[in-house]
Amino acid sequence: MHMLLGFYVAGMYTHEHIHVVLNVCGCAFCRAGMYSALPFGFAQVLVEVPYGILQALIYSVITYALICFEWTAYKFWYYVLFTALTVLFFTYYGAQQGCGRTV
Repeated sequence: MHMLLGFYVAGMYTHEHIHVVLNVCGCAFCRAGMYSALPFGFAQVLVEVPYGILQALIYSVITYALICFEWTAYKFWYYVLFTALTVLFFTYYGAQQGCGRTV
């Protein structure tokens, strides 16, 4: 239960903070015709993947020790993998919702 809650906390943090960036920059660029949607989407994925993996790695080292899981390599990397996937899911979900709003 604690692990699932931890995934949601990490994911919702990025979900809420990406709205600010996209409402200021992204949608205005797309609407003004400066960028088309496809290259803007690819660029956003390229920027967010390393940041999401780094954020998940730092978060996982801290929470894995606090939850007192068994320290084996494959269990830890599965934990990092699922944390990174959750963070990236919420980030892209927030980006999808953020571009639907008006600036």
